Amino acid sequence: EMIRKNDFWAIFVLSFLPNPLFDVAGRAAGASRVHWARFLAFCALGRVLRFILFGYAGSVILNGI
Repeated sequence: EMIRKNDFWAIFVLSFLPNPLFDVAGRAAGASRVHWARFLAFCALGRVLRFILFGYAGSVILNGI
């Protein structure tokens, strides 16, 4: 139900957080007929922002040593 109403936020948040629930989100998005290009764009946005955040955190930690 959450993916049908708020497909952007559901896919974005679940792809941003490093958790195994993203597989369930992918299946739920497919079952609720979210267009594949829309799903891919939201997923890519969440993953890119997550890796930018991880890279920045690693840079701050390594420069502090």
